[in-house]
Amino acid sequence: MIARRRFPLRSAQAGFTIVEMMVALGIGLVVVLGLAVAFVNMKSTFRTQDKLTQLQDNERLAMSMLNDSLQEAGYFPDPVGNDRGSSLAIDADTTYGAMDAGQAVMGSAAASGATESLSTRYASSGSDTLMNCVGGALPAGAQHTVRNVFFVDPASSTLGCVYSIDGGAWVMDGSKPFALISGVKSMSVLYGVDTDGDANVDQYIGPGAVTAAQWLAVRSVRVTLSFIDPNNAANTIDWAQTINLMNFKS
Repeated sequence: MIARRRFPLRSAQAGFTIVEMMVALGIGLVVVLGLAVAFVNMKSTFRTQDKLTQLQDNERLAMSMLNDSLQEAGYFPDPVGNDRGSSLAIDADTTYGAMDAGQAVMGSAAASGATESLSTRYASSGSDTLMNCVGGALPAGAQHTVRNVFFVDPASSTLGCVYSIDGGAWVMDGSKPFALISGVKSMSVLYGVDTDGDANVDQYIGPGAVTAAQWLAVRSVRVTLSFIDPNNAANTIDWAQTINLMNFKS
């Protein structure tokens, strides 16, 4: 006898039920929403970090500009044939505070309608690579006295500067100060004064308390810039730095 093979009967093909489709769609929707939320969170985190990185760049750049100008303060060419008093003559302009002969730094306290300012002054022959507060080259061929003034414009929250050469008119960007760094709410400065003549700082005091004689004994400057928090404009982030003056000897 010939054995007959038995083949299983093929089951009839059936589609998804409505319930199965709804469950599948629900699961897919949850996955898609999860991915969307993760993407939005990652994008928000990236923007937050990017703003903080830009803030740190602005902080470093602002302090670098102030540091360079303060370390140039009091410089004059040919210390053998010149002295500090004759190289930095009296500046009687009271716009940002008059400066005595030999005075290298000056600070004016915040007042009604005005913000606190910081002045630095030095003499240059034009061939010693010194620059004005916006990085411009100075006139060559003769010695000139340069004064840079830094302050914050409260209307635009910008650290800016103006400068003058040999006590002349203040050089600006048109009718406004040169804009250096944006997002700066305010600036405050303390001056390290050597009160006993040993070339060391004995105390830090604000510009309104520094006497005329003490301006000549300033050995360092402590600058605090308050930056607007890029992730919350209602808050500020302070960056402080103490800068030693390099050219304080007469």
